[in-house]
Amino acid sequence: MTSRYFQPSLRVPATAWFAVAAAVLGTVPAACLYAWATAPAQTFENLFYAAGLAAWLALLAYLAARLGKVRNPGWMRKASAGIAVFAWYLQWAAWMTLRDWPGSPQLDMDGMSALAAAAGLALRPDLMLATAADIVGGASSPLGGLARIVVWLIELVVLVLPAVVAGATQSLAPFCEQTGHWAKTVDVPVQFEFVQRPDEVRRKLEQDPRQVHAILIPCSDEAERFSQVTIHACRGSESFITIYNFAEMAPDDIPIREVATLSEAMPERVEVFGQLDEPVVELLRFPVDDPHALIRRWESEAARASGRSVIGA
Repeated sequence: MTSRYFQPSLRVPATAWFAVAAAVLGTVPAACLYAWATAPAQTFENLFYAAGLAAWLALLAYLAARLGKVRNPGWMRKASAGIAVFAWYLQWAAWMTLRDWPGSPQLDMDGMSALAAAAGLALRPDLMLATAADIVGGASSPLGGLARIVVWLIELVVLVLPAVVAGATQSLAPFCEQTGHWAKTVDVPVQFEFVQRPDEVRRKLEQDPRQVHAILIPCSDEAERFSQVTIHACRGSESFITIYNFAEMAPDDIPIREVATLSEAMPERVEVFGQLDEPVVELLRFPVDDPHALIRRWESEAARASGRSVIGA
């Protein structure tokens, strides 16, 4: 039985393997560049280099999930971790090579020879482990050696975690199984009448999602309480909808310093709205042939809207 709400299908198409393989190849130049930048010494700038590499790996994991059309978050977490660990391992091999290379890491070095040496070392994990042990053993004290190991492990976490989150998050995004495409997120530029009894409305919509058209009534944009809608539009006959309730709040209730500062400077002009509780419905399946035509109709109704009573009042 199909769920009333969107759930990932847990499918891993053949294209996913090609996308992950391409992402792995995409880590090679970035890992080598990172190793070259960090080889001279442990400096404060290395933190920025690590952040840059982590961002690149997260982008690769995201693209692998999106282009590979992966709808299995568990599989994508493992694949993303594999992409990042490969990059970490490769940069380690390059770093160990550059660290002792003559003139390293100067630009006038024989780059092809250095790359070949790094590739050869990467194929010998036993030699890499022995080299790492020598580096730890060569520290000025046992505490210094332990600190090196901790830094390496932190570096691994910094590189792996963003990639895992990015890949898994994309694999959880709404996907249109009918057409084989990711749903397009559209924030409807219309305010709707406030949903007074969200639990009751939720049950109605779960029983018959077609009641969306009767429940969502556009209202004027001057309402102090209203609903906002996000549609994850599909190319087929079914899309997904999320409905949020919003209400005007006092600036002091918003934990953002800039809002409080602006309110003090212009108290008569600052209006702050916040979401109330959880969404009325989130990623509910509902039938619609043309989501964009529906949005245009809502926009026309909103232009004519005047004060109306809230839903369920």
